[in-house]
Amino acid sequence: MSRFRFSSNSISKLKAQARQYAKDSMANDFQLSRVEVVSALISRALVDVDQHRRGEQRVFVVYMTVNLRRKINLAIPANSCGNLFALMFARSDPPIVGESKLEFNGMVNLIRHMIADAKTKYAMVGDGEELCSMVGTSLTELAKTWCTGEECLINFTSWCLFRLYENDFGWGRPVLVSNTPVNLGSIVLIDDEESGGIDAWITVNEDEMILLKQDPEILAFTS
Repeated sequence: MSRFRFSSNSISKLKAQARQYAKDSMANDFQLSRVEVVSALISRALVDVDQHRRGEQRVFVVYMTVNLRRKINLAIPANSCGNLFALMFARSDPPIVGESKLEFNGMVNLIRHMIADAKTKYAMVGDGEELCSMVGTSLTELAKTWCTGEECLINFTSWCLFRLYENDFGWGRPVLVSNTPVNLGSIVLIDDEESGGIDAWITVNEDEMILLKQDPEILAFTS
């Protein structure tokens, strides 16, 4: 596991770059979140790493945990305790020989649409049983993808805006909030208290990490 720091300045540059490639009709309304641009850059780099290691392009799937509080049509307090999440995902089209690889702006669009579609879908849920079924289906889909190993799986969860740096257990505010590494590939995004940006705690295999740290855009936008 390694920590990649995206400063607020770097994130602003990524947003500007994404808007530059947006269609003119969309540019004025192209409001991107920090999580969307950071996730897109990391995903693009990991797809390249996977292609470099395997010698060919594979279908990739981007998974992201979605906090369902305030996103569903059920009376659940925003600060309720316990797990209340589902998984949203976006799957790329099968690669075509000779076709150019998906660049940063293409990945931004894919992730942006994934998040927008998930918000729309869960906002329509007004029944507890329906919600449980949808959440269970999302978890089953992830398990199937993980077991086959046929696709490049990119697994995100965002703890941004959770206000973790305000936690005080009697010793004052935390100096650093991090993630515990587990034996699977994952990316956890956490607010960077110092810079106002995002810390990405990324867990991958050692050979993948070596390639990831050599990626030109990762080098350019992180510290």
